Amino acid sequence: MATAKKPVTKKTATKAAAKKTVAKKTTTKKVAAKKPATKKTATKAAVKKTTAKATTKKATTTKAKKPVKVGFELQYGRKHYTVDALTKLARDQWRKDHKKKIADLKKMELYVNAEERKLYYVANGSKTEKGEVKL
Repeated sequence: MATAKKPVTKKTATKAAAKKTVAKKTTTKKVAAKKPATKKTATKAAVKKTTAKATTKKATTTKAKKPVKVGFELQYGRKHYTVDALTKLARDQWRKDHKKKIADLKKMELYVNAEERKLYYVANGSKTEKGEVKL
C-alpha cells in the first residue's frame, strides 16, 4: 500500500506544476490584453477631443455668413419703381387707411399689377388690413 501512495503524490505534484504553468500563461495573456485596451481608450479620447474641436469650428463659420441682398426694379412705361419705393408707398397708404403706427406693422406682402398700374398690399397677413395704391 505504501507503494501506491507515492505515485499518487507524484501525480498531484505534476498536476500542481502543470497548473502553475497554465496560471502563468493566462496571467501573461491578461497583461498583454490590458495594454492594447488602454491604447484604444486613449485613442478614442483623442478622437473625441478632435471631433469636438471640429464641430466648434463649423459652428463659428456658419454664423459668419451674411444674407444675400437682392435688388429689384419694376419698369413699366416711363416709370421705374424699386422695392424700397413700393414698400414705402404701401406702408404710407396702410398708415393712412388703417390709422395705425409703423410699430404695429409686422409683415407686409406686395402685389403689383403693371397693366392696371396698381400696387396691392396685405399687412400682417390679415384680410382686413389690405388695400391698393395707384402707381
